[in-house]
Amino acid sequence: ELTLLFGMSKNWHASQKEVVVEMTDRMVLNPYVAKRLALMLNNSVREYESRFGELKLEAETPGQATKA
Repeated sequence: ELTLLFGMSKNWHASQKEVVVEMTDRMVLNPYVAKRLALMLNNSVREYESRFGELKLEAETPGQATKA
């Protein structure tokens, strides 16, 4: 099973050292559904990039979020 947790960040300033997230929802997926979701997301991103160009991601370093 794969569990997706959703929430809202309570951080208003980038200078805050501690990240506080209020968890609001949870989805539990079996592996079959998780793979179908991954394929659907991949197809959606591929279609977007074919229309508007490649979305480039910077390499992620430990402790930092990926910038889009």
